Amino acid sequence: MAALDRKSTEWISDDALAAIKMERIVRPALTHEELAREILMMSAPMAAKSVAWLSAHATAEQIRLKASQYIIDGVVGGGFAVSGGADDMLMALVSQLANNDIKVEQ
Repeated sequence: MAALDRKSTEWISDDALAAIKMERIVRPALTHEELAREILMMSAPMAAKSVAWLSAHATAEQIRLKASQYIIDGVVGGGFAVSGGADDMLMALVSQLANNDIKVEQ
């Protein structure tokens, strides 16, 4: 069974399940909910980047519109407002990643 590397574009469910089983062995104190939240939080910056990319580059106009609406509703409409704690940390990370991207592109 080949190990998933972070640049892999192929979903291999057996490998992903093996990785989760390994997490259970290495970090038994984590609940299923804590592990799931950690996985989602680690994926949030890439998800945000994907939505931003889709808003500008998707080939289907409807996808560009929906992605753009999602971003505008979240930023302008306040849907992405933070409430403290982990949310603040996540938004700070996403902001820092965005700032890094801007510096690299200039």
